[in-house]
Amino acid sequence: MAINVQPISRLLDKLYLPNGYVQLIRRLTGLWLLGILPIEFHYCFYELPYRVPGWRFGLWTLELPAAPLWLDGFFWFAYALSALWLMFGSKSRIIAFVPAAVLFYFGSHERLAFGCSYTIMLFIYLVALLFYREPLSCTRRLIQFGVSTCYFFAAVNKLFPDFLSGETLNEIFNHCWMLKPFWHPFAARFETPPLILAALSLVTPAVEAFIALGLWHRKTRIYAVILGVLLHAGIFIFIDDVDVFASVMLTGYLAFFDKRSAVHTTGGLPEQSGFSLDKLLAAGCLLIMLWLPLRFYIPLGPTGRPVSLLSHFDHAPWGWGMFMFREQIESVKAGFLTADGLWHEVELKERMTRASSDDEMLAMARFILRQQPDAQEATVEICLRVNSRRLLIKTCQYSRSDNGVRKIEVRQR
Repeated sequence: MAINVQPISRLLDKLYLPNGYVQLIRRLTGLWLLGILPIEFHYCFYELPYRVPGWRFGLWTLELPAAPLWLDGFFWFAYALSALWLMFGSKSRIIAFVPAAVLFYFGSHERLAFGCSYTIMLFIYLVALLFYREPLSCTRRLIQFGVSTCYFFAAVNKLFPDFLSGETLNEIFNHCWMLKPFWHPFAARFETPPLILAALSLVTPAVEAFIALGLWHRKTRIYAVILGVLLHAGIFIFIDDVDVFASVMLTGYLAFFDKRSAVHTTGGLPEQSGFSLDKLLAAGCLLIMLWLPLRFYIPLGPTGRPVSLLSHFDHAPWGWGMFMFREQIESVKAGFLTADGLWHEVELKERMTRASSDDEMLAMARFILRQQPDAQEATVEICLRVNSRRLLIKTCQYSRSDNGVRKIEVRQR
């Protein structure tokens, strides 16, 4: 029986849109890439006892080999030069590919370099620019989907008691967590009423969900844009260390608008209809953008567990887990067991004292085994306080003989 592929073909045709304001998006992307360069550079060259890889699949971690220092420097020079060319409007795909490859490489090598939502969004813009061509391309559709999934999963991540109870916003506005220093004296003198915090905690995910969906429809688009501008203005005014986030997200809004002179089409030009490698790759990118944040709600493998037992940075990278709850590290303990059955505690230093995610625990355990040739098994235990309302106790045991994880256990009280 023949399979009718016409519906799939017509659906793929919808990936093509007139390029609209893509050239402006390109220039702004180059500008923001230069803006985050000092942050990314710091994460990659900051002296640490070990690195935490950015990607883990079940028990397998993608650990890329470290390049020589001079080669790292060359990569960042190429990144900066490419970003500058993007600012000047270069349409070359290689110019978009270079910074995308650099971000992916260093983000895979060190999760801090790929941990911020604005870095992920800029990476999406760069990948979308690889599909650019005249007069129609998949570029705008990829950016649209990236922007929408960011808002949608940011809303979903807040649909839990830690945020909906108002406790997260209480930590921000009454206890100065992530609050810009300018507001600290006001927070010390004036306490924001719980009723207002609870109301804002309900409104925030509703606004994010509306933006995610409203941007797609012409009748609601202007309202979604207004709410998005107000939301990011609030983040920019009150939240510290995320100033570039508003600029990056608002840049993506441009992908939802056509130029007045553009020729509106419902599919593609005749020669672009049907199946093509370009469309299949773009469709694959859409599926990846959907799967990466969705994977936290479909636990797989022996380390999978309910979302309520994930720490804040267990949602990284690409989880859009922004401002879900405050996470304070109560204690970190680490040690190793030798063949004679003796337990040895490890003195913690630098990033070891700030570990909170599964990836950080695994990296610390591997580091201990590398540093202690006699160690047979390394154990890391972390106690986290979530919004002053509950504790997460996480234990990781990593065995040298099994060449992998024996177990990761999480309990709460």
